[in-house]
Formats: sequence, C-alpha cells, structure tokens
Amino acid sequence: MESPWENLSDAIFHHAAIRPDAPAVTDNQGTITYRQFAELVGAAAVYLRDLGIGADDRVGLALFNHTDHFIIMFAAMRIGAVPIEVPAELPPQAQEEIFSRIKPKAIFVEAGLASGRAPIKIVVDAHWRRDLDGKSGDARDGRTADLNRLVLLTSGSTGPAKGIVITHRQFMARARIFDALLGSHWSADRPGKFLLAVTITASAFHHFFLCQILHGGPVHVLSRFVEDNDFVRAVTAQQDAVLLTTPAICRALLSRCGTRDKLLPNAQALICGGLPLSAAEKKRVLAHITPNFFEVYGAAGSGLITGVRPADFEAHADSVGRCAPAPIVEIVNADGVPVPAGGLGHLRCRGEAIADGFLAGSGSNTGPEMFRDGWYYPGDIATMDADGWITLKGRKSDLILRRGVEFYPFEIEEVLLALPWVRDAAVIGRPAKQGGEEELVAIVVPGEGFKPDSLAAHCAAHLPPEKRPVSFHRAVEFPRTPSGKTDRQTLRADFLAKTAAPPARPPVPGPQMVRR
Repeated sequence: MESPWENLSDAIFHHAAIRPDAPAVTDNQGTITYRQFAELVGAAAVYLRDLGIGADDRVGLALFNHTDHFIIMFAAMRIGAVPIEVPAELPPQAQEEIFSRIKPKAIFVEAGLASGRAPIKIVVDAHWRRDLDGKSGDARDGRTADLNRLVLLTSGSTGPAKGIVITHRQFMARARIFDALLGSHWSADRPGKFLLAVTITASAFHHFFLCQILHGGPVHVLSRFVEDNDFVRAVTAQQDAVLLTTPAICRALLSRCGTRDKLLPNAQALICGGLPLSAAEKKRVLAHITPNFFEVYGAAGSGLITGVRPADFEAHADSVGRCAPAPIVEIVNADGVPVPAGGLGHLRCRGEAIADGFLAGSGSNTGPEMFRDGWYYPGDIATMDADGWITLKGRKSDLILRRGVEFYPFEIEEVLLALPWVRDAAVIGRPAKQGGEEELVAIVVPGEGFKPDSLAAHCAAHLPPEKRPVSFHRAVEFPRTPSGKTDRQTLRADFLAKTAAPPARPPVPGPQMVRR
C-alpha cells in the first residue's frame, strides 16, 4: 500500500473524493458514507481547535466502539494532536491511574463512565454530535507523517499498560506489511466488510480498523454481545466478512459448530491474533468454520511480525508463521547474540514499521517488552527454524522452572486444548504445600461433552512428569484484558484467593496447670 498521505486522516478525504457514497462506518445508530465521514472529521477538527487543542497535545479517548469515537480520533490526528486509546471497560480507578501517567491535555469519556482529570474533559453522549453544529471546513495541520503521532497502550496482560508512540509514517509502513501477508483475501482492491468485534483500544483491532479505512472499505461495528449465540448469528448474517478474532472468540465459534456445514461459509477472511491457538484448534477452524483462515502474530510496538496463510497450516500448524517481508526478525540469547536455527531465545525485530519507543511517563524501558539499540523486543520467547518459521513458546515473564527444566504455560495448555471438549485452558503456579517449587495447576473452561476424569490421563500420555499439573479446576470463563487476552495476573490472584486455606482459629482457652 504505497501512500502519499502525510496524515492517516487523509485517507478518509481521499475516498470521499473518489467514492463519496461508499459506506464508511455502520454502528447501532446507522451508516455514514465516506463523504459524511470526511465532513464530520473536518468539522470535529475545527471543534477541537476551538477547544484549545493543538499539535502534539495528548488526547485521551476512553470510549467504546462507535462512530463518534472514530470521528474524534481522526479529528485529533487531523490537527496534529496525539490520540491515546484508553479502555472504557476499565474500572474508574484503573482509568484514573492511566490518565495520571499519560497526562492528556483533553479526555473524551463515555456518559456514565466519566472518570479521569484533564484541563479539558468532554462527555460523549448520544447528543455530542450537536457540538459540531456551526462547525464547517477543516483544520488540518500541515506537518509531515514523521511528526504526526498516535499512542497505543500495551494490553496489560502481564503488567501495567505502557504507551507506545507510533508515527503516521510507521503506521503506513505497517499497512504495507498487512497487504503483504493478507492481500490475497483483504486489500484495497478487495476490502470486504470489516466486522469490528473488540474495542480499538486493543492494538490489533486498532491496526485492522485503521487499515480498513486506508483501504476505503466499510467497517461494521458489532454490538457488545452477552451470549455467544447472538454473536455467531450477527457474524453469520454478513456476506464477504473480514473478521479479526482472538483465540477466545475462535473457541466460542468452534463451540457452536456443527458436524457438516461450515459455520462461516461466506467469510472472506477469518483472522486470529493474540496467543496462538493450538495446532488441533487451527485445523478445526479450517474444517468447521472457514477455509479462509489466517493466524497473525504481532505487537503494538511492531505491527504484524508473522502470519500463517490457509495453505500453510497443514505443514506448519504449530507455527505462527514466517516473518513478513519488511521487518528483520532474530531469535537471540540474553546477551543479544543470535542463536542457531531451532534454538530457544528472545524474539526481536527492527525495520521502518517499528515504533519510536514508550511514551514518556507511561512506563520504563525495562522488563520483557523493551526497545534497545534499534531493536524491539515484544517480550516473547520463540524458536525459528532454518526456513524462517517461528514458533512461540510463551512470554518471558511466564517462564516456569520445575525440576531443573524451563518451560512455558502454553506448552501444557496446548495439550489440553487439543481435547475438543476443553474450550479454554490456563496453567498457573501455586505455592507448594510443603514449600519448594511451585505446583502446576490447570484451570479449564469446559466445552460440550466435558470429561474431567480424563484430563490427568491425557496429560500423563503427552507430557513429561515435570510438566503435568497436580490438579485440575473448572471455570465458567477467564478474566480478560480489554484486548481479549487471558488476564493471567487476575486469574492467578482469584484462584489463590478462592483456594487459600481458611485462617486457623485461635485456640480456645482452657484450664491451665500452675506449677508451684
């Protein structure tokens, strides 16, 4: 995707000029065309300028997915401000903590969820668009794509969320990588209808949403569903759908599959990001949901790094793919020295799509995820074979040491997820009753036909002794970050709290013998 644009918002005005009546965004309030989208973004840019917001000002957006959210985001880009997506789903205290670190000039929040402090604070309710009445024209800043920036927060699944600074030029480089990996099923020539199922505060969904706008294709915002059946009905009703999912969403879809017909026969592309599905799950998706299935791996600091195309799964179901044409990817040891092919190490990447670094004040450049010497380290441990196929082993922060052997929870979770009646699985450590190394505990979300008595035998048949859980526990669902990832910190804390032994009762005073 070669682009002369210096501002990501320019894409809206470009498509408004050549295809003004093409649908841009559909939400539960209706559909706007690209012409209407451009007019609203231009008016909102004037509105933001009149509020006193300007170039380089940080603008916090704690909003759900809806058209007004997107208008404000692109308007902030338009005037050279820096939009920062903050999950609206977070409790007020957690939002306050993020706002206190990113120090925005202005914040836009949902009605009824109005937390956070800033010099300018706007509540976006059902009537917010009336504030644009009388605003017309445009307030585009003339700076180049190297100076225009946006900030994405990391998922927070393994620690406090950090802000990652991305220039518009870096994002457009990322869009070209998307085209290289997914262009056979999703591109400007074939945009389909992008179904937005998760809030764009999640970096993967933010990337796909922006790429669809760059394509000039329609975005259909899916409502927030409580029941999986409602979600499945909404997805299957769409033709030529391009659907980005998380492993949790894929598992929900798999749980609704029949034995004959594919669940999404008309899907243009089903794409799964986040931690990889197990090899068995990927094959079930291809067999029962759609043959147009992709798996992608990336991060907020890099955009897409690798991808697996439909034809690759038969031979490489255990892999997250080969690296895209643009980024340079290496697997290195703790000293930054590349390891031999097949060796285990830290994944790192560099290239024109890599972010500038962390937003000042949002977190330090330490820990598993970091920028160092021109390289970005997402914090993942992986292997890469001689042909460039990458297999993720887990997060550096999730490393388990047991009986002298190092391994990662996903190695055990993948074995459990191979069982069709296990819908989701997570492995955590708990303090051993007699001290020493932590015990491994598996927590599973049962699927149809669940066979709890078979779990231990299945693990014994497929795992060495040091990797076998000592106990298995059921959960209705797992706590999730706003991006849909399993929140391992909360899961472990909740489990330990529920299974902790009750405090010992103080002894009841009794008769005492007094020695003389």
